[in-house]
Amino acid sequence: MALAAGCGSGPEMPSGAGTSDPATAGLYAAAAAEPPLVLYSSQNPELIEATVAAFSEVYPDVDVQPVRLASGTLTTRYAAERSAQVCSAGAVIAADPELIREGTSRGWFAPLEAGRIPEIARWPREAVVMGRAARISVIPAAIATNTTAVPEASAPADPRALLDPALRGRIVLTDPRSTPGWMSLMNMLREQYGDEFLRRLAGQELRVADSSVPATQQAAAGERAVAFPTILSVVEPLAEQGAPLTTRVISDGPTTGVEQFVSVSDCGQTRNAAALYANFLLTPAGQTAVNGTVAASPRRDLPGMLPLPAGYRSPEPTSPQDQRRILDLLGLT
Repeated sequence: MALAAGCGSGPEMPSGAGTSDPATAGLYAAAAAEPPLVLYSSQNPELIEATVAAFSEVYPDVDVQPVRLASGTLTTRYAAERSAQVCSAGAVIAADPELIREGTSRGWFAPLEAGRIPEIARWPREAVVMGRAARISVIPAAIATNTTAVPEASAPADPRALLDPALRGRIVLTDPRSTPGWMSLMNMLREQYGDEFLRRLAGQELRVADSSVPATQQAAAGERAVAFPTILSVVEPLAEQGAPLTTRVISDGPTTGVEQFVSVSDCGQTRNAAALYANFLLTPAGQTAVNGTVAASPRRDLPGMLPLPAGYRSPEPTSPQDQRRILDLLGLT
């Protein structure tokens, strides 16, 4: 999906509103002369499209070609390509902190410096990881319910409600291996409610989906009544298309979610375009596009975005031993 065309414009005469900002005008001119920027992203497709469209309104002479990949697939693909000295993606939006750690240690990502990305100087320091990734979006975990199968008033809002015998055989579980956030959530629930919680959840005759997207789609289609865990950015587009879905953000007890980070590849022929795109994501316009009303911004001063639950914690690394125990309790080994 290429939402803008870079042909017909050289670096001396780019067009659009982006030419009026002296902080990025030079970067824009250089980016406009580069090949199309390939963006790897694990975001929901609708958010990717909205963000690229918003970027293209400001910088119409930079062509962005997004490739949407599930979180685990993105990490594996990007790491394999860079290990093989292949530089396909100029910019990456991912939800896997391990990719940031490995990419930083192996020199895959460029430093996010104000000389190249002016907005990074205004970004919250706690939202910049190892100087190579900026947290751009925080989406708390939620439970989606098909209201033709379960009355909206009875839609579960607490993971413990999923143990209701009436939901046996009616839940689709997002595989916690799909993203570190979901493995961290399962570990938090295990710490809070004990092994027995996950064991009883597994006893609900779960169907397992590869990610939140197919899990929520199954609930929307009525194949299952409830999808867990999922996120608003996945549910809302389906609901807007008429799917009978209601969403409850988990707010009682410990919870976490999906946190997306942007990084710029330190390779290839689109380094200026990648830096320009990353910078745009940190602007108020970029944050509005990337988060809408379904996610929280690391910049708490921006209005109109989702508030985080009181018990929200960023995803925490789950040890291999704990991961094996979680999968065993859920019957996923």
